[in-house]
This record gives sequence, structure tokens and C-alpha cells, in this order.
Amino acid sequence: MKFKLNENKTELTLVESTREEYNQLKLSLSKFVKNYFFMARFKLTPWDGKISFLRTGGKIHFGLWHEIYKICKEYGYPFIIENKELFPVDKTVVKEKIKEFTDYFYRDHKDKDDLKLYGINPQSIPNKYRWSEMTPEQRNIMKAQILDRADALDHWDVKKLRRK
Repeated sequence: MKFKLNENKTELTLVESTREEYNQLKLSLSKFVKNYFFMARFKLTPWDGKISFLRTGGKIHFGLWHEIYKICKEYGYPFIIENKELFPVDKTVVKEKIKEFTDYFYRDHKDKDDLKLYGINPQSIPNKYRWSEMTPEQRNIMKAQILDRADALDHWDVKKLRRK
């Protein structure tokens, strides 16, 4: 499937696909509304209770690009974006800078005196969320979780999208 990103970087347009690819994408991007069977629109009209995120003209909100990528990967369809240079990728993020930031930000995180300033009772916070009560191992786990989120670009294979 070929997609094209618009100039505002807000929506993807489906440029080229087979009938099977289009139907699978339409099926995968149609979701049931919660409690649709209680709505008057469902009871009184031929509405099936679904909302399709694939609009007419093959337009899809850009925020769903990763869902589309997962659909293509699951069914073995090619995922091609024609104008990859417009794809918003922050190339300035460096793992070492994020580690420095987390070390600096969490150096004295949530002291009991700071919580009292905001009217929060420090005793109401469970021990596992208190920075001062965490073991160094738990602190490292929390920092690692933040760093894992920063590595998500590598996990999503965005490097393949950057190739020209």
C-alpha cells in the first residue's frame, strides 16, 4: 500500500492499493462504538454501530500511522510512504541526553516537604511510588522504563521509513 502525507502533516492519503488491501484496511480501521446497541441511531436506522477511521478519498488521520503499519506487517502488505522527508521524526534525541535529564530531574524527586506545599499528605502515597523509599534497583528500573520509551523509535522500525 502506498500512502502520501499531506503538507500539514495531519493526514495520510491512500494512493495505491489492491482491493484486498483496501478492504482489510477498512475492516481493521472500523471500530464499534461503546454501547452502540442502546443508541437510537442503531435502533432506528440501518447503522451497524461502527465508526470507520478510513474516510472517503482514502484519507486517514496521521496519528493512526502506527496502527496502519501494524496492519500491513500483520497481513504482509507493503507499507510505503511516498514523501518520507515530510515524516515528522526528531533526529536530535540522544539516549545519553535523556539519561542525563532523568538523573537531574529525579535527583530529589518528591520530598515530603514539597508535597506539604501542595497540600498532599505524604503518608497517603504508597511506598512503592515514593522516590525516597525506593531502593536503588527500583530507581534504576524506573529510569530504564523512561529510556525504553525513548528507544521506541528503533522498536517501530522508523529507520526503514527514513530511507530514500
